[in-house]
Amino acid sequence: MISTSLIHQGLGFYYSRAEKSFRTKLKNLEQVQRAKLAETMDYLATTRMWGEISSQSYERLADKIPLRDYSEYHSLIEAQRKQESGILCPDVTRYEPTSGSTSARKWIPYSPQFLSDINKAAAVWMGDLYQSVPGVKNGPHYWSLSWLPQELRNLTSSDDSELFPWWQQVFLKNFMAAPGSLALAPSSEAAWRASLAYLFSQKELALISVWSPSFLLKIAEDLQNLHSEIQRDLSSGSWGAYSKDLSSLIAPPAARADYDDIKSAKTPQEFLHKVWPNLALVSSWDSAQSKLWAQDIKSLFPKVAFQGKGLWATEGVVSFPYQNQKILAMESHFFEFKCLASGKVLPSWKLEKDQEVQPILWTSSGFLRYPLQDKMKVTGFIEETPTFEFMGRLQGVDMVGEKMDSATASQILEVLQKEFHCEPICLLAVQNPKPYYLLTTRKQVPDLNKKVENVLQEYHHYKVARELGQLQASRVQVVADIHAFWDKTNKSQIKGQNKIESLRLVETWDLGDN
Repeated sequence: MISTSLIHQGLGFYYSRAEKSFRTKLKNLEQVQRAKLAETMDYLATTRMWGEISSQSYERLADKIPLRDYSEYHSLIEAQRKQESGILCPDVTRYEPTSGSTSARKWIPYSPQFLSDINKAAAVWMGDLYQSVPGVKNGPHYWSLSWLPQELRNLTSSDDSELFPWWQQVFLKNFMAAPGSLALAPSSEAAWRASLAYLFSQKELALISVWSPSFLLKIAEDLQNLHSEIQRDLSSGSWGAYSKDLSSLIAPPAARADYDDIKSAKTPQEFLHKVWPNLALVSSWDSAQSKLWAQDIKSLFPKVAFQGKGLWATEGVVSFPYQNQKILAMESHFFEFKCLASGKVLPSWKLEKDQEVQPILWTSSGFLRYPLQDKMKVTGFIEETPTFEFMGRLQGVDMVGEKMDSATASQILEVLQKEFHCEPICLLAVQNPKPYYLLTTRKQVPDLNKKVENVLQEYHHYKVARELGQLQASRVQVVADIHAFWDKTNKSQIKGQNKIESLRLVETWDLGDN
């Protein structure tokens, strides 16, 4: 087995070169982006969909290709899944499942070129990270797996290391805290327990990278509740109650030799520090509705650096952390942005500071002029290359004409937190038996029902719907078990990547549940 230090040394050299190359291009955004579009179209030149126009300029392509959402690609993707390739993109390595809070499951094709494109962003991110937080080079890493629902396990892979080039897979599989083969466990419960065991055994863990901060909060909670059982099983060299599912798949890791010291911890913070004394960085979402949970992560790991993620969707990467900002992934895809104030669609080199925009992707998976349902704000520039803040999802709810969207919901939640300190989670738009809005919160405060209704009625369309009797008065529910809540409201999502959104539409809701 290759030592962790040698792996970091080899990867560090590669990441450093990628970061240095990226840095030299920051002042040439338009040149880099036009070259990226030409490369993408050249790759798609043999496809049935794009072959005839592949050699044209950005301006001519933008005139010919309308903005297309997933519904307009769906039939092409289904045909390609049967035919394997040649319709949208020349080759397909795998199809990744994704879905939004109000949409059905979508399958996103990943071509070899697309995988190379997103890995360019990952390499620059890691190159910057190795420089800014050198402690991440001192031990193994935990990058969360894609926790697929049971019904998807035979349809696609859960091993995220397969998204990297083969030579990186050789390195990564030797320094990951939890082996990718855990994704092959016959049940999510068994895979989860095995992941907890591997994480508990990794005293030298240096980096934790997850998508949702609530995912890491669940790991921390379960380790605190189950550490004695985990240590007992590992000391016996077995998987305990999960032996039937796991014994033929993978061997259990070693028990902790310093367990007596670990179990003497008096606080969650002390416990986690004793479990991972060398942890240098935690990375997760920290913008929009993830802010509250990211603060919880920072409180649990007060001695550990924290880094928020950029906008990295299943369909492509838009921004990633770089020099303490979230920079455009200019080498990964070609980008346009719709200015939400003017409605104009602009290439990346025409953006201006403080614009609020919607990203539009042109990718080597064959998605051209594909709008993501996300709102971003241009926070500034590094040389000529824009940096962003993620503002929230654009998809909204309109049960009776109230026209509530995620950005508005985020503003409402910020007001409620600022003025009343109620620690709001999200707004649920409940359709039946008669529509109403439900604020879910972690903390009850006096007269919160009335305060929520007053804030909601400051929005014109909501107030009109209330006056017309189309909406019932809003309600408040305190959520005691946040993890159960996320599971309940994220039924269509992949575990560990559940999007913490400010607004969700649900058909019914049991006010007795919490």
